[in-house]
Amino acid sequence: MNDAGSGFDPYHPYDNRDPRLRFSVYVDGDLLPSGIAFKPAPNSGTADAIGSTYIASTTGYNIKKYINAEDYANPSNSGINIILLRYAEVLLTLAEAKIELDQIDQSVYDAINTVRNGRSDVKLPNIPTGLTQEQLRQIVRHERTVELAFEGLHLFDIRRWKTAETVMNGPVYGITYADASNKLVTVQVVSFNRVFDKSRHYLWPIPQKETYLNPNLKQNPNW
Repeated sequence: MNDAGSGFDPYHPYDNRDPRLRFSVYVDGDLLPSGIAFKPAPNSGTADAIGSTYIASTTGYNIKKYINAEDYANPSNSGINIILLRYAEVLLTLAEAKIELDQIDQSVYDAINTVRNGRSDVKLPNIPTGLTQEQLRQIVRHERTVELAFEGLHLFDIRRWKTAETVMNGPVYGITYADASNKLVTVQVVSFNRVFDKSRHYLWPIPQKETYLNPNLKQNPNW
């Protein structure tokens, strides 16, 4: 967060953050399985755009969640099982369902708080009690975004929440770093702009063949 009073320092952006950040992505200074410190090199002119020496991506981040040290030499043959369903998702789905049904009780808070502090390596404060439906809705959506990062769920979440039109459109940005003059610079992935048209992209087109087989099928809007 970079809200006023949050304590966020853009010159030390990885200090005092949600611990799940470092479980999800490599950040500046993290040790790679090879023992090399991850150090993005912005604007190096390489194919990575950030720096090939330290295997950074075009945004300056690299995913950590699926990296297994034993498979570092052959990352395409990782021994880590693909994440299909975790208990954290079950808890957050329960909380979200009860929030949307306006059946808010202690079980909603317990489910969210178990995700936030139910593990030895992730300890976050409990969310406050007595929140409104809208406040809890925003909290559980944030928890899903952070907790389930890179697990193949976020695109479907922002579609069913009908927020894709807001969060998907526009340029893609990456890390913010201090340049040689100590000026903060945010990396933008050049020549790439995401487009989400709310008038058509929330629904997929019905295949033309299916409309031939069943004349009662009507094509989705604007397809």
